[in-house]
Amino acid sequence: MTDLTLPGNLEAESALLGRLLLEPRQIILVAPKLQAADFLDEGNRQVYQAMMDLAQDSRVIDVTTLTAELQDGRLDENLAGEATSRSTGIHHGIKPLTS
Repeated sequence: MTDLTLPGNLEAESALLGRLLLEPRQIILVAPKLQAADFLDEGNRQVYQAMMDLAQDSRVIDVTTLTAELQDGRLDENLAGEATSRSTGIHHGIKPLTS
């Protein structure tokens, strides 16, 4: 059996994370369809998992809480920091998520 890998798009991953930072309530639409393991980039994977953790704890998802979550020692700060930087810089022009 062949191991199939779906094509990835790092810009799309970053745009999604940026959109979720702008509209964190939209995570309820994304979460049932997207797992952290679906991200190609490890940093993006860690950022999304941190967002999911915040949402599951009913905590606010913003740059401050996300940074604190990423720096609590459980996640690779270098990778996650790069992903957060990309996410906050590529969200312009993205339309809001709809159900």
